[in-house]
Parts: sequence; structure tokens; C-alpha cells
Amino acid sequence: MPLSISSSKLDQYPVYRIRPSVWLRVFILSVPSVIVIGLLITPAISVGVKSLLIMLTGLSMLQAYRCHWPGAARAPAALSLDDRGVCEVELENGQHLTGAISDRLALPSLIILSLGNRMSRRAVVIPADALDAESHRQLRTQIGQGL
Repeated sequence: MPLSISSSKLDQYPVYRIRPSVWLRVFILSVPSVIVIGLLITPAISVGVKSLLIMLTGLSMLQAYRCHWPGAARAPAALSLDDRGVCEVELENGQHLTGAISDRLALPSLIILSLGNRMSRRAVVIPADALDAESHRQLRTQIGQGL
């Protein structure tokens, strides 16, 4: 099922409201910074290759900022899952994206959901500090039941 923009069809299922995450902010800022510092201090890589890799890192950081930074227009604000593995994500700008969960990772500190298919994909990253402890546990349990 491709991602689609829809009205809320999953109102009968639990809605998980996602709070701004300090952990996600630190991660989005620190990982590209460490990569750039590593590239700058590595003498074996030519200046041209370093420049290209730094530019690609910057583009990746901009994409992560646009889609995952807490409060950004395309960042997830809430999500709901049905029994068939369909996930509806409400974005900060009010849009609703609906798609099948194609892959998932559920750890005590982090949940990552991959929605959509090869042509249209969206990741939803939910650190533990983005939900209260019980909601994070319930969501991990729900996605771990093999939707």
C-alpha cells in the first residue's frame, strides 16, 4: 500500500501523541558533525572527495531536519496503528500520511517504523523520550505482535 494523504480513518485505534525529543535533536546535530570532523581530520581522503562527502552529509542533515526535527512541518506529531499493520501519521503541518508498515525496529529506547513501498517511503523515528514510558511500551508491544 503506497503512502497516501487522507483524513483520519484510524480514530477507533489508540493515538500516540509524539512529544519533542531532546535525544532526537542531539542525534540529528551530533552525527553529521562527527562525520564532518572525521572527514576533515582524515589525511588519506582527497580534498575533492572530502568536499563531496561533506556536501552529501549536509544534504542528509537537511532531509533529517525537514522530516524528523521536533516541531518541523513534516515531523510526525501523532500516529495510530490498526490491526492490519496500517499506520496513520499526523504531521506537524496537519497532513495525514497513511501507509502499510514495511519494516520496523522496536528497542526499549527507540522505535523506527518504515512505511510505504519502494516508490514512496517514510520513516517514523520515536525515541523513548517522545512518549511517556507506558505509551512507548504499548507501541513496542503493538508493533512487535507482527502486524
